[in-house]
Amino acid sequence: MTGKKTLLLLLKNPFSPRDYERMGIDALKQRFELSILDCSSWLMPQTMRRRKVHPPICDEVLQINSLKAFRQFVAKTPAGVAMDYVGQFSAQAIIMFHVLKRAGFKIAVLDSGSVALPQEWRRVSLSWQGLVYAYKSRVLARALSKLGRNLLLRALPDQSPDIALVAGTSWQSNPRFVSAGTKIPAHSFDYERYRRVNAEFVSSDEPGWALYIDENLPSHEDNGELGYDIPVSFERFSVSLKRFFDQFERESGLRVRIAAYPASRSEEYYRKLFGERDVVFGQTAELIKGAAVVFAHASTAISFAVLWRRPLVFLASEELRNSWYMPWVLAPQRVLRAPLVDIDEEAAGCVVGKEGVVVDALSYEAYENTYLRSPDADEASLWDILAKAVLEHGPR
Repeated sequence: MTGKKTLLLLLKNPFSPRDYERMGIDALKQRFELSILDCSSWLMPQTMRRRKVHPPICDEVLQINSLKAFRQFVAKTPAGVAMDYVGQFSAQAIIMFHVLKRAGFKIAVLDSGSVALPQEWRRVSLSWQGLVYAYKSRVLARALSKLGRNLLLRALPDQSPDIALVAGTSWQSNPRFVSAGTKIPAHSFDYERYRRVNAEFVSSDEPGWALYIDENLPSHEDNGELGYDIPVSFERFSVSLKRFFDQFERESGLRVRIAAYPASRSEEYYRKLFGERDVVFGQTAELIKGAAVVFAHASTAISFAVLWRRPLVFLASEELRNSWYMPWVLAPQRVLRAPLVDIDEEAAGCVVGKEGVVVDALSYEAYENTYLRSPDADEASLWDILAKAVLEHGPR
């Protein structure tokens, strides 16, 4: 035994190199007896078919493929704190937290990054359009699933988190965070990345490019895993997107670079979607810091544009407007009071043009304080804040 406290990270998706960095693994394993429980094959087996499964990244990762295996691990592990990156999304997940609570573990939740959310029920009406939206977005199915989970939670002892690291104020509408015994002001994953990039990366005084945040809209794995329709077709979306970028580059004199979605796709895929433009992986924050304007749909990476006060332009298309995904684009666009451009329109690229885009400073500040960082949080690393919370409020 090392004398360190036990810290578990509970995951429902395959652990990736990106997770290693953004979850602060280097910092946490220095402070705790750390175990990363990759429960994806048990809790979300569909991810094993649709996502890239990486070879073992570090010794702390353990594959948990059943409730039996989970019980066996918990039985032989000293009680500590379990960091919830799973959520009470299924009956199996709820039972997992029940096992932990019975074994004396404390549950911690971390506001890793909230975004402005749509009010979906406003789009569900007794009209053909409302019923189509309800079907495509699986509103009814999700509501019934939530009812079943709530009934199970009522039948079990209280699963309220013991510790919640909260960012901004949006957590106040999340019952799981509200119910936590101890709430610690903190910040999001993206704010942590923002801190690091500010310390390590210096961009030129004159932003040198426009940036498109790729969300892999024509083939995002979440759609298949969760049963959603694909919001745009590859063929139509790629034609409109390239035409928009071509026109924007002619009008503005800026080249468009692509912050690629972190999934494996062929060079041919990106060439068909974006032409010969520069496609960059793993550098979204750095690219946004150096950008003159940022094009987006609903990616959480808009947080970086907010933090660096970069002009945002939200992009739509006819297909996207008629899809279940459009409310998720409109929600942050409206909060930030940013332009919305339809790339199917012939002159869409002229909308931005040489005049540029004006940042609504008050809206950006409100977004930061609502979703990204608590104003009274310590000016410290997220992992320092977490470590302090676990040591002070974890099992004695």
